[in-house]
Amino acid sequence: MRITSDAYVRLAAGTGGIQFNGDTAAANALDDYEEGTWTPSIYGTTTAGTTTYFQQAGSYTKVGRVVTVQVFLTITNQTGTGSLRLGNLPFTAAASANTFPCAVQTTNLALFANHYPVFSVAGGNTYINMQQTPAGGGLIYAIAIDTAFNVELTATYFV
Repeated sequence: MRITSDAYVRLAAGTGGIQFNGDTAAANALDDYEEGTWTPSIYGTTTAGTTTYFQQAGSYTKVGRVVTVQVFLTITNQTGTGSLRLGNLPFTAAASANTFPCAVQTTNLALFANHYPVFSVAGGNTYINMQQTPAGGGLIYAIAIDTAFNVELTATYFV
């Protein structure tokens, strides 16, 4: 370990991580931090189709096995079939989990009457399920292909 002249603490590659509260188990060491950008994509579940984007941006932060992603998409055309899916996450979600819910805001996305969007990261995959549920509760339904809409979301999931 060394403290650099610009006040960073640096560990040599492959030498471990930071351990807290006397826990000396290597599996519990904080040894991974990463920030970056990624390119989210919208596609159909039956036929992917072609998507035209006005805005297509994603960023992420990974701390240990926790990943938080942000998505900003404006779609001007989508030619796929089936249901909508948001793909190309920067890391595969842990297979041991069913889903991880997302905080989402949509504009102009066609939903059933009195339904709201419920998006979730699919465990064991690199995509986000785009679904809807009725106000007051009930079954969750897929969102059919839509040709022009906006999605902004934040999701946190484990890898």
